[in-house]
Amino acid sequence: MSNVRVGDTVTVAHLGDIEGESTNWAKTDHLEIGSRHTVMEITDDGWFLLDGKGFYHRPERFCTFPFEPTDIMEGETRRHNEGKPQLSYILEFDYALDLVAGVMERGAKTYSRGNWKLGGRHTELASLLDSAMRHLKDRQSGEVYDPKMGTDHLANAACNILFALYHHGQEPKGE
Repeated sequence: MSNVRVGDTVTVAHLGDIEGESTNWAKTDHLEIGSRHTVMEITDDGWFLLDGKGFYHRPERFCTFPFEPTDIMEGETRRHNEGKPQLSYILEFDYALDLVAGVMERGAKTYSRGNWKLGGRHTELASLLDSAMRHLKDRQSGEVYDPKMGTDHLANAACNILFALYHHGQEPKGE
């Protein structure tokens, strides 16, 4: 059993089938990806009560916990995740991600979803960084919201940085 204790906070990392198993290990379906829950009770047979959301069997299979990845239960499927990014860290920015998603939704209405992936002169690194810097400058000068889009300038800047990473990001060089 993992070293999760009553009172620990967990974050839902994914839902649905795990390694081809059905979802009958969960007695309720009131969880959302990225939602945080407090462990209220742990039964002797491995069921966890998550702050009134219901009982879940071995939620370490779909939640991130405050324990080391080396804490593998006996008989549990082993994973080789060493050296791979732990994308669950992104979920810690839940509010900021909501703002970025709002910019993406607004952009999709104006330009079409995924338009930013098409390339061209607007995805050149200088263009994306210029746009991000304009949003940062406007925010620094006291303007919180982009008057054209109605979205937070910081979220707009973050989108431009993410677009730049998508088009121009480089893998880290070896140490």
